[in-house]
Formats: sequence, C-alpha cells, structure tokens
Amino acid sequence: MLPPRVLALEPDPIHAGALTRFVQTCVTADVRVVGSVADARAALAQITPALVLVSEHVSADDDFALTAHVRSGANGRPLPILAVPAMGGDDEGAGPMPRGLLRLIASGGAVGDTPRTQLARRQAALRHALRAILHAPPTAAPVATVPAQLPRAARWKGDNIPWLSRVTLPLGLEVRLVNISRSGLLIESPGRFVVGQPAAFELHGHLRVVVPGRFVRAAASAGDHGLYHSAAIFDDDLPLFAAAAPAARGGVTITNDLREVLAWVRGQARAGLRPDRIRAAFELSVQELVGARAVLICRAPAQADEPGDSVCLPVPTSDGSEAFLQAIYDTTRPASSSAFERLKGAATLAADVLEMEEAARAAQPRA
Repeated sequence: MLPPRVLALEPDPIHAGALTRFVQTCVTADVRVVGSVADARAALAQITPALVLVSEHVSADDDFALTAHVRSGANGRPLPILAVPAMGGDDEGAGPMPRGLLRLIASGGAVGDTPRTQLARRQAALRHALRAILHAPPTAAPVATVPAQLPRAARWKGDNIPWLSRVTLPLGLEVRLVNISRSGLLIESPGRFVVGQPAAFELHGHLRVVVPGRFVRAAASAGDHGLYHSAAIFDDDLPLFAAAAPAARGGVTITNDLREVLAWVRGQARAGLRPDRIRAAFELSVQELVGARAVLICRAPAQADEPGDSVCLPVPTSDGSEAFLQAIYDTTRPASSSAFERLKGAATLAADVLEMEEAARAAQPRA
C-alpha cells in the first residue's frame, strides 16, 4: 500500500526542509512542499492528499485563497487543513533564550515559557493531529476526531483593528501592519529584516503593548518596489485576539468566537497564568471582538476616563454576588446590534472567568 500524501504550503526553503523532516519523523507519508498558492493548486490537480498543511506565516489572503480552493474541490470527504508553526532549520534557528522580564510584559507567561517551549507545544499538537488523521482505522469517522485546538490561529488585517493606530520597532521605526494573530504578525517596511533577528514590537492605540518576538521570513513585496514583507513569531501567544455559527444557551447566544476565547483563557489558566491576568486576557479578547474602547468585568460600573457610551450587563455569578460586564464605546462608534449580542454572551461567560480567577488565587502558595 502506498503511503498517504501530505501537501504543505511553506514559502521559505529552510522551513520547508525542516517541515518535511518533522512530518516524516511523525508518520509514514509522502510529503510534497510547495512555495505558493499557484503551486499548491497545480499539485492538487495532480494528487489527492490526505491533508493540507499551511504555514502560519503565509499571508492571510493566500491562506484564504487556498482554503477556498480546497473546499471548492471537496469530493465528498472533508480534507483537513492544519496550521504548522515556523519550524526553523535547526535548534539554533530558535535564537538565544530570552532573558529578563521583557517577554512577559504582554503575555504574563511563566518564566520557563521560552520560544523553544512554545514551538515544542505547537509541534506536539501537530504531531498528534498527523497521527490521528493518517493512522486512523479505515472504519473510524474521518477528521472529526482531530482535537479542537488544531485550527489555525485567526488573523486580522491591520486596517480592521479599531483600537490599533500604529506599530513601531525599537528606536521608533514605524512599520505597516499587514495582519496579526495571537502567534505572530506580518509587516511591511522599507527595509529588510534578518531572519532569526529578535525584535520587540510595540502596538499603539487605546492600549500600548510591547510584544517580543523574532523574524522568521522576509521577502520583497509583490506590488511595491523597495518595500518588504516580514513575518515574525511572538515569544508568547498574544492574549488580545480571538478567532460564527450561533448556539443557544439559556436564551443567550454564545458564538463560536466567544467559545474560542473562553477555551483559550481556560487553557491558559490551567497552564499557570497568573490570577491577575486571567480576567484581563478575557476582557481584551472580548474588546477586540465587539470593537469597544474597553471591556471590563467589574463589581460596580466604572467611570470612563473620557466621554463615551457605556453598555453594562449583569454577570450571572454562581454565588449570587453582584458583577457586571461593561463595554465602553467611543461616541462616534456605538455598539452594533451584533456586538451587543456578543456582549450578552460574554456576560454569561464572564461568570466562568471569575471562577477561574478565584480558583487560581486559591491555588497560589501562601506567603
């Protein structure tokens, strides 16, 4: 019997070689790596792979284009599409271990949570998915058994993030944000950055966040001469973004993006996220989903620091204590009807967040 085929889209030759070696150490498979969406389409016309792998640092437009092409060619059997992290050529490609507290500013991660640790976790999830898909018995239900944490990190175009005004690097160098996700970003700049070079990305707006990371790919922009697109991966996942089929719960709609937010925050809490960061991680993710200036879980409605419209919803706490989910909007950008529905769902989930926070505090060692 011929081994199953795996099609991978990875534009960087070094990462492509490392990805091929990684897959072949996980499963017995015929791996074909291509560098562009056009090449991927040509390959799909020739072969029928068991699954498709897409680099996290492929541009959002190319990602969507390939996904649409794969789905349109479905032959009655779902074809899984999985994200793969930037593998690097070898262990040295991960760069030196970060020192100090700089990388903890945005994420609140544990001190031992290094870039190599983050990469190892993503590789472990990918390894599990490959084996689940390619080694499943013929009678098993296809693909539906793949763990829920495997879908690719959602990316947002820079122009569609209302609170983000600009992105700078050290020494004040301003770059254009093409897209961003929890795990990394793609920027456009006049100069080319060195692959493997560490950097601290500063996000400016209603929030100001410094996110340490390193560059994993750099190439000339297709349309503009003298401009370059550079992809970077963060040292720690950025808790500002979440990925919409509705599901009812007690008369309140909990959308898939809210489910993903809660699942991610719960996972971070179980992994040791500090109690004072659990609530903030949920608030910031909901803030991005609903386009608000600020979102707070509070015991009493807060006074806005500048004029704005406030939406305040009760949180159904399990102990009956009083709590609210408050969203503050600029007067020129009030909450839409869809945002209000999401806020009602978020208010319901906020009760779970408060319980996570309390459990994390109780688990802390006594001084």
